[in-house]
Amino acid sequence: MPDRESVAENPEHPDIFSDNLRMIGPGALINRILSRESSKSSPDPFPPVLARARNGQPVMTAGGISLHSSYDPEKEGDLWVREALSAGGLPAAGVLVLGLAMGHHVISLLRESACPVWVYEPDLRRLRISLSFMPWSAFWGRIHFVTELSEIAAIVPGVRILVHSPSERTRQNGYAAARKMAGSLQENIITSLRILVVPPVYGGSYPVAQGAANGLKAAGHRVSFFDASPFEGALRAIGAQTSLDLHKRQLHGIFSGFMDEMVMAKVLSLKPDLIVALAQAPMSPSLLKRLREMGYPVAYWFVEDFRLTSYWESIAPLVHDFAVIQKDPFLTLLSDRGVHGRYLPAAADPTVFFPRELISGDQALYGAPVGFMGAGYPNRQRFFPKIADLGLKIFGTEWNLSDPLARNMPLPNRRMSPDECARIFSATDVNINLHSSVYHNGVNPDGDFVNPRSFEIAACGAFSLVDRRSLMEDLFVMEGPLAEVALFDDEISCRARTLHYLNHPEERREISRRAMDRVLKDHTYEVRMSQWIGAMIEEGLRPANPEMTGRWPVDRLISSAEGDDGLVSFLNRFRRMGSVGLDEIVGEIGPGKDDITPEEATFLLMKEFSGGPG
Repeated sequence: MPDRESVAENPEHPDIFSDNLRMIGPGALINRILSRESSKSSPDPFPPVLARARNGQPVMTAGGISLHSSYDPEKEGDLWVREALSAGGLPAAGVLVLGLAMGHHVISLLRESACPVWVYEPDLRRLRISLSFMPWSAFWGRIHFVTELSEIAAIVPGVRILVHSPSERTRQNGYAAARKMAGSLQENIITSLRILVVPPVYGGSYPVAQGAANGLKAAGHRVSFFDASPFEGALRAIGAQTSLDLHKRQLHGIFSGFMDEMVMAKVLSLKPDLIVALAQAPMSPSLLKRLREMGYPVAYWFVEDFRLTSYWESIAPLVHDFAVIQKDPFLTLLSDRGVHGRYLPAAADPTVFFPRELISGDQALYGAPVGFMGAGYPNRQRFFPKIADLGLKIFGTEWNLSDPLARNMPLPNRRMSPDECARIFSATDVNINLHSSVYHNGVNPDGDFVNPRSFEIAACGAFSLVDRRSLMEDLFVMEGPLAEVALFDDEISCRARTLHYLNHPEERREISRRAMDRVLKDHTYEVRMSQWIGAMIEEGLRPANPEMTGRWPVDRLISSAEGDDGLVSFLNRFRRMGSVGLDEIVGEIGPGKDDITPEEATFLLMKEFSGGPG
């Protein structure tokens, strides 16, 4: 392993750092580099740390993972370039490298070629460390650093894209979006949509909606979130005010009509290209019909068991795309009804679920040899007494507090926030993940879909023991020496395997590490949303109506600006959006920017005189 050293203990080499800053020149990037935020620590599970390779060269680690060879990073950089060139020569337009780390691979690329090189590095801390030790000023005029996704769109078309894999692996968000946006430099496709996410008022789909919104943002889309949670009290109050079923149905109908109009008001204000709705979203069939007639496509993610609810039958035929967490027979049922169904399993949001270092108080409250986080479904109420004596702690709502299991609940029937869930997972040696069922005493032998908890526990770097599910094998390696999950089939095997893993912490850690690697690579909301939206775009989805008031087709704006090179260059950064509004143009300029161009100043004045949203 390389010898570690802190940037604070070994400050940047002043000559190299100052020369590099002079090369970059004054502007917004310099301001970001020199801001306090560029050197602050964060809850990122992969914070950058300066280290030294065996040959003395500076390298970088992230979350304990080396981003370069710990022996000869320069030679490794040469091999990276040789592999890149094996696929063909570099275009005259240049190269866009996704991922900087210390930058040995980029130095090798600059030495091997004469073309311009852009480097996308969204972590300002990594960029600052590299600027402190690497001689970038020796390549003055050829090397350009990009830290914002929006800046990728301004790079000249025709560049070749190269990816630094260790950087991509240790960045939770942004690289899928960067890949997609960079791809638009090679293909004339729309990569950024204006999307409205509509969650349920409350319930298990609400955090999924939040994760989906975060994933859409990370994938480069412009996202608004219709927060229905303030209406939870009103919805719950309906059942508390009357015992008459007829009156309850009338009140629910009035509430549904009110929520329809709230959503419609948001739609008319935002004019989205796409509406993404989650299961139980407050959108009635009547509203869905209106939206379809008005040309607003709705993509619906039904993250529920189709066997337990039937409302999907009235919703699915009215939406543009209906994504589900189960396969057959559900997909066949949808097809028989003329519905375009799509399998889209759950995922994790690594900005919320990541390894936590807990203070002693949190460890005492949340920690346990064995733990479970979830609602008290009947099968769980009957199952957990079988392992209650193994140091079990239970968190979540809807548990029977008159049951002896209540002794195992440190916070009985308290709703836990996603942050608290992540702390519970991190503090527990063996997290039991028993999927819910209302028909079985324990494990559902026919269980298919995989719940979000399977991905969230893994994203925390924590260990879980999960009941066997038929769709699990599509998502994780289930058996053998490279297994990414630990499984049980019934109460007896759960108890036996819990005891086994409690006594084999190294085995737990290995499985947890592989599971975390798999989730961060394949099962984040950013990946899911990129897959889903990308598939819809490939199938023909385009902005609903670029002629809507306050929005302009970008291609038409660029055509009208022909002859004004500065304005064309400025507008090119919006090409991926298809259509754009004034407030979006102004939002791209950024508040407090020092080096305002004449084109940017023009749009800022237009916004000032407009007196309202674009």
